[in-house]
This record gives sequence, structure tokens and C-alpha cells, in this order.
Amino acid sequence: MTNGKKKILALIDFSSTTKKVVDMAIEQARGLGGDILLLHIEDPEPDFVGYEPGPQVQRDSVAKKIHSNHEKIQELEKEIKKIGIKAEAFLVQGPIVDKILSESEKLKADLIVLGSHGHSAMYHLMLGSVSQGVIKGAARPVLLIPSSKEHAKKRRQ
Repeated sequence: MTNGKKKILALIDFSSTTKKVVDMAIEQARGLGGDILLLHIEDPEPDFVGYEPGPQVQRDSVAKKIHSNHEKIQELEKEIKKIGIKAEAFLVQGPIVDKILSESEKLKADLIVLGSHGHSAMYHLMLGSVSQGVIKGAARPVLLIPSSKEHAKKRRQ
């Protein structure tokens, strides 16, 4: 995808926000005349996965999940291509925020589109937030898509 077009990096986590993220990436790609890069990050391999002996059932489970998510992101790529937008899917493993930032640099993304999950303040205090980490560390524009929970909460207020 080195055709001079804008590159829209859509972060895919297969949550309820994924459809909104993809729809917004499509809208941005159409508006900017760009291509879509779909990126899914898998958690780093647990210590028991790899060359060390460990429970085979757990290794198989992790491998099956990664394979399934790889198929899902490839299907999203095909769906986007069907509507006439260039798309490319990537699945990588590692610390989520670090990988998002490094992949956005490596892929030379012009815009990052990601979803927010509307977790509580306590959740963010204790565990942090992927979206906050990306916004703080990104060297490019970030478009944050609110979750359905966040929309519902705002309507009630």
C-alpha cells in the first residue's frame, strides 16, 4: 500500500465496538481517499507457551484463539475490499499499547481509529486504558470511538 494514499489504521479487538471502528475507518478512507490497515493485537504468549514444557491443552487453546482471530480479521479485510476500499489485515502479539504505537509507526499510518470500552474510573485507575496509552504515546492523530455504554450513559445524564 505504497500508493501515496492516506493510511487509516483501524484497531480491531472483536468487542462490541469493532463494527463502529470499522465503519468509521471506512468513512475516513472514503473521505480521505485512503486505504485501511486492520490491526489486531494478541496478548504476549504466556510463560508456559513456547519451547518450555507445559500443559498442552493450554498451548492448544492459545493457538486456536490466535488462529480464529486471524481468520476473523482476514474476513473483515475481504468485506472491506468488496466495497472497493483497499485493505490489509495484520495480527501481531505483544503488549497492546506498545504494539499499537510501534505498528502505527512501522506501517506509517496517517490516522489511528480505535474504540473505547467505557470502563469505570476505578478500572482505569487500577489497570489503565489502552485508549489513554495510545493517545498519550501516538505521534499521529487518534480518532476514539465511544462504546455503546458511553453513549447510553451520556443520554441518561
